[in-house]
Amino acid sequence: MMTLPNILTFFRILITPVFIVCLFEDFPGAHIWALFLFVIASITDAYDGYYARKNDMVTDTGRFLDPLADKILVSSAFISFAINPRVFETNRALSLISLISSIS
Repeated sequence: MMTLPNILTFFRILITPVFIVCLFEDFPGAHIWALFLFVIASITDAYDGYYARKNDMVTDTGRFLDPLADKILVSSAFISFAINPRVFETNRALSLISLISSIS
């Protein structure tokens, strides 16, 4: 069943490749866009769980996909930092947010 929380989770999975492209591209503002996408994905992560529990919309699909979407996003960020250290050096704010979100 496609509930709002599940749609937000799918959105987080779909936004990850766009986030990665923004990390590696050199167009003006690319890293700012990457940071913006990561923050939006983090906000949807917090919101979808809260909304699902509050409105009794917890589904088996959501229980499976929500942690998967989190791991895809955060792992992608960390792998990107490992592959391209320049990304880590030039985007310390995104690096810090990635580290903090992986802890929680």
